[in-house]
Amino acid sequence: TDGIKASLSYVEPFSDYSKIEFVYDYQLTDMTTSRLVEDKNKTEELGYFYYVDSLGVNYNYRFNSSKVGLNYQYTPNKNVRANIGFAVQPLKLVGNLPGQDLNYTYGNVNLVPTAGLKWRINKEVDWAIDYMGKNNQPNFLHIIPVRDNSNSQNIIVGNPELKAEFSNRLSTTLRKFITTRSQYFETNIAYNFVVNKIVSDKKAYTTSTIQETTFKNADGYYDLKWYYLFNTPIFNESVQLDLVGNADFYNNLSYVNDERNKTKQFIYSQSLQFRYNWSDYFETLFNTNYLLNHASYTWPYTTEVTAHSLLFSAGTKGYLSDHITLGAEMSQRFNSGYE
Repeated sequence: TDGIKASLSYVEPFSDYSKIEFVYDYQLTDMTTSRLVEDKNKTEELGYFYYVDSLGVNYNYRFNSSKVGLNYQYTPNKNVRANIGFAVQPLKLVGNLPGQDLNYTYGNVNLVPTAGLKWRINKEVDWAIDYMGKNNQPNFLHIIPVRDNSNSQNIIVGNPELKAEFSNRLSTTLRKFITTRSQYFETNIAYNFVVNKIVSDKKAYTTSTIQETTFKNADGYYDLKWYYLFNTPIFNESVQLDLVGNADFYNNLSYVNDERNKTKQFIYSQSLQFRYNWSDYFETLFNTNYLLNHASYTWPYTTEVTAHSLLFSAGTKGYLSDHITLGAEMSQRFNSGYE
Protein backbone atom coordinates (compact mmCIF):
# COMPACT_ATOMS: atom_id res chain seq x y z
CA THR A 1 0.00 0.00 0.00
CA ASP A 2 1.33 3.43 -0.98
CA GLY A 3 -0.34 6.69 -0.11
CA ILE A 4 -0.07 10.46 -0.06
CA LYS A 5 -1.90 12.83 2.26
CA ALA A 6 -1.84 16.62 2.27
CA SER A 7 -3.79 19.22 4.24
CA LEU A 8 -4.11 22.98 4.05
CA SER A 9 -5.93 25.29 6.45
CA TYR A 10 -6.54 29.04 6.40
CA VAL A 11 -8.20 30.97 9.26
CA GLU A 12 -9.64 34.45 8.78
CA PRO A 13 -11.20 36.58 11.57
CA PHE A 14 -14.83 37.35 10.75
CA SER A 15 -15.65 39.64 13.67
CA ASP A 16 -14.45 40.35 17.18
CA TYR A 17 -16.03 37.09 18.38
CA SER A 18 -15.91 34.82 15.36
CA LYS A 19 -13.66 33.41 12.67
CA ILE A 20 -13.92 31.37 9.49
CA GLU A 21 -11.64 28.45 8.63
CA PHE A 22 -11.10 27.10 5.12
CA VAL A 23 -9.81 23.53 4.98
CA TYR A 24 -8.55 21.43 2.09
CA ASP A 25 -7.55 17.76 2.44
CA TYR A 26 -6.17 15.52 -0.29
CA GLN A 27 -5.66 11.77 -0.13
CA LEU A 28 -4.32 9.30 -2.69
CA THR A 29 -3.94 5.60 -1.88
CA ASP A 30 -2.69 2.80 -4.15
CA MET A 31 -3.23 -0.76 -3.00
CA THR A 32 -2.16 -4.06 -4.56
CA THR A 33 -3.58 -7.24 -3.05
CA SER A 34 -3.10 -10.86 -3.98
CA ARG A 35 -4.76 -13.92 -2.46
CA LEU A 36 -3.22 -17.31 -3.21
CA VAL A 37 -4.68 -20.74 -2.44
CA GLU A 38 -2.13 -23.55 -2.15
CA ASP A 39 -2.74 -27.18 -3.08
CA LYS A 40 -0.57 -28.92 -0.47
CA ASN A 41 -0.81 -32.33 -2.09
CA LYS A 42 0.50 -30.92 -5.38
CA THR A 43 3.18 -28.98 -3.52
CA GLU A 44 4.50 -32.14 -1.87
CA GLU A 45 4.33 -34.03 -5.16
CA LEU A 46 6.10 -31.39 -7.28
CA GLY A 47 8.51 -30.08 -4.66
CA TYR A 48 7.53 -26.41 -5.03
CA PHE A 49 4.55 -24.25 -4.09
CA TYR A 50 1.58 -25.03 -6.31
CA TYR A 51 -1.28 -22.54 -6.35
CA VAL A 52 -4.79 -23.08 -7.70
CA ASP A 53 -5.32 -20.21 -10.16
CA SER A 54 -9.11 -20.56 -10.19
CA LEU A 55 -9.31 -19.98 -6.43
CA GLY A 56 -6.98 -16.99 -6.24
CA VAL A 57 -7.83 -13.31 -6.50
CA ASN A 58 -5.48 -10.56 -7.60
CA TYR A 59 -6.74 -6.98 -7.59
CA ASN A 60 -5.39 -3.44 -7.54
CA TYR A 61 -7.20 -0.24 -6.74
CA ARG A 62 -6.60 3.48 -6.32
CA PHE A 63 -8.57 5.69 -3.95
CA ASN A 64 -8.52 9.43 -4.68
CA SER A 65 -10.35 12.11 -2.68
CA SER A 66 -10.29 15.87 -2.24
CA LYS A 67 -12.21 17.49 0.61
CA VAL A 68 -13.02 21.20 0.73
CA GLY A 69 -14.60 22.51 3.90
CA LEU A 70 -15.75 25.71 5.57
CA ASN A 71 -16.07 26.06 9.34
CA TYR A 72 -17.53 29.02 11.24
CA GLN A 73 -16.61 29.41 14.93
CA TYR A 74 -18.33 31.82 17.32
CA THR A 75 -16.82 32.61 20.73
CA PRO A 76 -18.77 35.41 22.48
CA ASN A 77 -16.84 34.91 25.74
CA LYS A 78 -14.38 32.56 27.38
CA ASN A 79 -17.17 30.23 28.56
CA VAL A 80 -19.05 29.56 25.31
CA ARG A 81 -17.82 28.32 21.94
CA ALA A 82 -20.04 27.27 19.03
CA ASN A 83 -19.17 26.07 15.57
CA ILE A 84 -20.94 24.97 12.41
CA GLY A 85 -19.31 23.65 9.28
CA PHE A 86 -19.82 21.88 6.01
CA ALA A 87 -17.47 20.02 3.69
CA VAL A 88 -17.76 18.48 0.22
CA GLN A 89 -15.60 15.50 -0.66
CA PRO A 90 -15.60 14.18 -4.24
CA LEU A 91 -13.94 10.78 -4.43
CA LYS A 92 -13.09 8.20 -7.01
CA LEU A 93 -12.26 4.53 -6.61
CA VAL A 94 -10.65 2.83 -9.60
CA GLY A 95 -9.84 -0.87 -9.51
CA ASN A 96 -8.76 -3.60 -11.86
CA LEU A 97 -8.29 -7.36 -11.92
CA PRO A 98 -5.01 -7.96 -13.81
CA GLY A 99 -5.74 -11.65 -14.40
CA GLN A 100 -9.06 -10.90 -16.11
CA ASP A 101 -8.30 -7.50 -17.71
CA LEU A 102 -11.36 -5.99 -16.00
CA ASN A 103 -11.57 -2.39 -14.79
CA TYR A 104 -14.13 -0.84 -12.46
CA THR A 105 -14.75 2.76 -11.42
CA TYR A 106 -16.81 4.03 -8.49
CA GLY A 107 -17.44 7.74 -7.93
CA ASN A 108 -19.31 9.58 -5.21
CA VAL A 109 -19.60 12.96 -3.52
CA ASN A 110 -19.52 12.89 0.28
CA LEU A 111 -21.28 15.59 2.28
CA VAL A 112 -19.86 16.22 5.76
CA PRO A 113 -21.92 18.56 7.99
CA THR A 114 -20.67 19.36 11.51
CA ALA A 115 -21.95 21.40 14.44
CA GLY A 116 -20.96 21.79 18.06
CA LEU A 117 -21.44 23.76 21.25
CA LYS A 118 -19.16 23.85 24.28
CA TRP A 119 -20.24 25.64 27.45
CA ARG A 120 -18.10 26.11 30.51
CA ILE A 121 -20.83 26.37 33.14
CA ASN A 122 -18.44 27.29 35.94
CA LYS A 123 -14.83 26.69 36.93
CA GLU A 124 -15.52 23.01 37.67
CA VAL A 125 -18.18 22.00 35.13
CA ASP A 126 -18.23 22.05 31.33
CA TRP A 127 -20.70 20.58 28.87
CA ALA A 128 -20.42 19.88 25.13
CA ILE A 129 -22.72 18.65 22.39
CA ASP A 130 -21.60 17.70 18.89
CA TYR A 131 -23.12 16.51 15.63
CA MET A 132 -21.31 15.03 12.65
CA GLY A 133 -22.57 13.57 9.39
CA LYS A 134 -20.31 11.31 7.39
CA ASN A 135 -20.38 9.20 4.23
CA ASN A 136 -18.76 5.75 4.27
CA GLN A 137 -18.19 4.47 0.77
CA PRO A 138 -17.98 0.76 -0.11
CA ASN A 139 -14.55 -0.71 -0.66
CA PHE A 140 -13.39 -2.40 -3.84
CA LEU A 141 -14.39 -5.92 -2.78
CA HIS A 142 -17.91 -4.66 -2.00
CA ILE A 143 -18.52 -3.45 -5.58
CA ILE A 144 -16.66 -5.70 -8.05
CA PRO A 145 -19.17 -8.16 -9.60
CA VAL A 146 -16.63 -10.99 -9.65
CA ARG A 147 -16.87 -14.31 -7.80
CA ASP A 148 -14.12 -14.52 -5.20
CA ASN A 149 -13.91 -18.22 -4.39
CA SER A 150 -10.54 -18.20 -2.67
CA ASN A 151 -12.57 -19.56 0.28
CA SER A 152 -14.52 -22.35 -1.43
CA GLN A 153 -16.99 -22.54 1.48
CA ASN A 154 -17.81 -18.83 1.41
CA ILE A 155 -17.92 -17.31 -2.06
CA ILE A 156 -17.90 -13.48 -2.19
CA VAL A 157 -19.61 -11.55 -5.00
CA GLY A 158 -19.55 -7.75 -5.08
CA ASN A 159 -22.51 -5.50 -5.87
CA PRO A 160 -21.67 -2.62 -8.28
CA GLU A 161 -24.97 -0.86 -7.45
CA LEU A 162 -24.07 -0.24 -3.80
CA LYS A 163 -24.57 3.27 -2.46
CA ALA A 164 -22.42 4.98 0.15
CA GLU A 165 -23.58 4.86 3.77
CA PHE A 166 -24.46 8.09 5.52
CA SER A 167 -24.01 8.08 9.29
CA ASN A 168 -25.37 10.70 11.68
CA ARG A 169 -23.70 10.93 15.09
CA LEU A 170 -24.96 13.07 17.96
CA SER A 171 -23.03 13.03 21.23
CA THR A 172 -22.93 15.02 24.47
CA THR A 173 -20.31 15.07 27.20
CA LEU A 174 -20.39 16.41 30.75
CA ARG A 175 -17.23 16.88 32.83
CA LYS A 176 -16.89 17.96 36.44
CA PHE A 177 -13.71 18.71 38.41
CA ILE A 178 -13.96 18.95 42.18
CA THR A 179 -10.62 20.55 42.89
CA THR A 180 -11.05 20.73 46.68
CA ARG A 181 -11.36 16.91 46.79
CA SER A 182 -9.15 16.08 43.78
CA GLN A 183 -12.09 14.30 42.18
CA TYR A 184 -13.02 13.99 38.51
CA PHE A 185 -16.26 12.84 36.83
CA GLU A 186 -17.03 12.45 33.14
CA THR A 187 -19.97 10.99 31.26
CA ASN A 188 -20.86 10.76 27.59
CA ILE A 189 -23.81 9.50 25.57
CA ALA A 190 -23.76 9.13 21.80
CA TYR A 191 -26.45 8.14 19.30
CA ASN A 192 -25.56 7.04 15.80
CA PHE A 193 -27.90 6.01 12.98
CA VAL A 194 -26.94 5.05 9.44
CA VAL A 195 -28.87 5.51 6.21
CA ASN A 196 -28.12 3.01 3.42
CA LYS A 197 -26.08 0.81 5.74
CA ILE A 198 -23.94 -1.70 3.80
CA VAL A 199 -24.93 -5.15 5.10
CA SER A 200 -24.13 -8.72 4.12
CA ASP A 201 -26.59 -10.79 2.11
CA LYS A 202 -25.90 -14.52 2.48
CA LYS A 203 -27.41 -17.37 0.51
CA ALA A 204 -26.87 -21.04 1.28
CA TYR A 205 -26.72 -23.79 -1.32
CA THR A 206 -29.38 -26.35 -0.46
CA THR A 207 -27.33 -29.41 -1.40
CA SER A 208 -24.03 -28.45 0.30
CA THR A 209 -22.40 -26.42 3.06
CA ILE A 210 -21.28 -23.72 0.63
CA GLN A 211 -22.69 -20.21 1.07
CA GLU A 212 -22.50 -17.15 -1.15
CA THR A 213 -22.16 -13.66 0.29
CA THR A 214 -22.92 -10.40 -1.44
CA PHE A 215 -23.83 -6.92 -0.14
CA LYS A 216 -26.79 -4.55 -0.22
CA ASN A 217 -27.98 -1.27 1.29
CA ALA A 218 -30.54 -1.32 4.10
CA ASP A 219 -32.05 1.19 6.52
CA GLY A 220 -32.63 0.56 10.21
CA TYR A 221 -29.16 0.38 11.75
CA TYR A 222 -28.48 2.44 14.87
CA ASP A 223 -26.40 2.25 18.03
CA LEU A 224 -26.48 3.99 21.39
CA LYS A 225 -23.38 4.23 23.60
CA TRP A 226 -22.90 5.57 27.13
CA TYR A 227 -20.00 5.64 29.55
CA TYR A 228 -18.98 7.27 32.79
CA LEU A 229 -15.70 7.68 34.66
CA PHE A 230 -15.18 8.68 38.28
CA ASN A 231 -11.83 9.10 39.99
CA THR A 232 -11.25 9.99 43.63
CA PRO A 233 -8.50 9.64 46.23
CA ILE A 234 -9.24 7.57 49.34
CA PHE A 235 -7.67 8.52 52.67
CA ASN A 236 -4.86 10.32 50.82
CA GLU A 237 -3.42 10.87 47.36
CA SER A 238 -1.54 7.55 47.50
CA VAL A 239 -4.75 5.50 47.24
CA GLN A 240 -6.90 6.12 44.15
CA LEU A 241 -10.32 4.69 43.27
CA ASP A 242 -11.51 4.47 39.64
CA LEU A 243 -15.07 3.59 38.69
CA VAL A 244 -15.76 3.06 34.98
CA GLY A 245 -19.01 1.94 33.38
CA ASN A 246 -20.04 1.35 29.76
CA ALA A 247 -23.36 0.47 28.17
CA ASP A 248 -23.69 -0.11 24.40
CA PHE A 249 -26.76 -1.08 22.39
CA TYR A 250 -26.60 -2.12 18.73
CA ASN A 251 -29.47 -2.67 16.32
CA ASN A 252 -27.77 -4.40 13.40
CA LEU A 253 -29.08 -5.83 10.14
CA SER A 254 -28.21 -8.59 7.71
CA TYR A 255 -29.94 -10.79 5.16
CA VAL A 256 -29.94 -14.58 4.98
CA ASN A 257 -31.67 -16.31 2.05
CA ASP A 258 -33.44 -13.01 1.24
CA GLU A 259 -34.89 -12.81 4.77
CA ARG A 260 -34.12 -9.78 6.92
CA ASN A 261 -32.30 -10.68 10.13
CA LYS A 262 -32.29 -8.14 12.94
CA THR A 263 -29.64 -8.54 15.65
CA LYS A 264 -30.03 -6.58 18.86
CA GLN A 265 -27.07 -6.59 21.23
CA PHE A 266 -26.69 -5.01 24.66
CA ILE A 267 -23.26 -4.91 26.32
CA TYR A 268 -22.75 -3.59 29.84
CA SER A 269 -19.42 -3.35 31.61
CA GLN A 270 -18.62 -2.14 35.11
CA SER A 271 -15.14 -1.98 36.60
CA LEU A 272 -13.73 -0.93 39.95
CA GLN A 273 -10.01 -0.35 40.47
CA PHE A 274 -7.92 0.50 43.52
CA ARG A 275 -4.44 1.85 42.89
CA TYR A 276 -1.96 2.24 45.76
CA ASN A 277 1.34 4.06 45.22
CA TRP A 278 3.72 3.01 47.96
CA SER A 279 6.28 5.49 46.72
CA ASP A 280 7.51 6.98 43.47
CA TYR A 281 8.95 3.54 42.62
CA PHE A 282 6.24 1.01 43.56
CA GLU A 283 2.51 0.72 42.87
CA THR A 284 -0.15 -1.95 43.41
CA LEU A 285 -3.44 -2.45 41.55
CA PHE A 286 -6.62 -4.34 42.48
CA ASN A 287 -9.26 -4.58 39.78
CA THR A 288 -12.76 -6.06 39.45
CA ASN A 289 -14.71 -6.12 36.19
CA TYR A 290 -18.20 -7.38 35.39
CA LEU A 291 -19.44 -7.87 31.82
CA LEU A 292 -22.98 -8.59 30.58
CA ASN A 293 -23.53 -9.51 26.93
CA HIS A 294 -27.11 -10.04 25.75
CA ALA A 295 -28.03 -10.63 22.11
CA SER A 296 -31.23 -11.52 20.28
CA TYR A 297 -31.65 -12.73 16.68
CA THR A 298 -34.69 -13.01 14.42
CA TRP A 299 -33.30 -15.61 11.97
CA PRO A 300 -33.77 -18.55 11.53
CA TYR A 301 -36.07 -18.11 14.53
CA THR A 302 -36.18 -15.75 17.49
CA THR A 303 -33.23 -16.55 19.75
CA GLU A 304 -31.80 -14.86 22.83
CA VAL A 305 -28.36 -15.43 24.33
CA THR A 306 -27.10 -13.97 27.62
CA ALA A 307 -23.56 -14.30 28.92
CA HIS A 308 -21.88 -13.02 32.09
CA SER A 309 -18.23 -12.60 32.96
CA LEU A 310 -16.58 -11.61 36.24
CA LEU A 311 -12.86 -10.84 36.51
CA PHE A 312 -10.69 -10.34 39.58
CA SER A 313 -7.09 -9.26 39.13
CA ALA A 314 -4.20 -7.90 41.17
CA GLY A 315 -0.79 -6.68 40.20
CA THR A 316 2.24 -4.83 41.42
CA LYS A 317 5.04 -3.03 39.62
CA GLY A 318 8.35 -1.61 40.72
CA TYR A 319 10.81 0.69 38.98
CA LEU A 320 14.21 -0.68 39.99
CA SER A 321 16.14 1.81 37.89
CA ASP A 322 15.72 4.07 34.91
CA HIS A 323 15.91 1.02 32.61
CA ILE A 324 14.53 -1.88 34.68
CA THR A 325 10.92 -2.50 35.69
CA LEU A 326 9.79 -5.60 37.57
CA GLY A 327 6.13 -6.58 37.92
CA ALA A 328 3.77 -9.44 38.70
CA GLU A 329 0.08 -9.97 37.96
CA MET A 330 -2.55 -12.60 38.74
CA SER A 331 -6.18 -12.88 37.65
CA GLN A 332 -9.21 -15.14 37.81
CA ARG A 333 -12.17 -15.04 35.44
CA PHE A 334 -15.60 -16.62 35.91
CA ASN A 335 -17.86 -17.11 32.89
CA SER A 336 -21.51 -18.02 32.61
CA GLY A 337 -23.67 -18.49 29.51
CA TYR A 338 -20.81 -19.14 27.08
CA GLU A 339 -20.97 -22.36 25.10
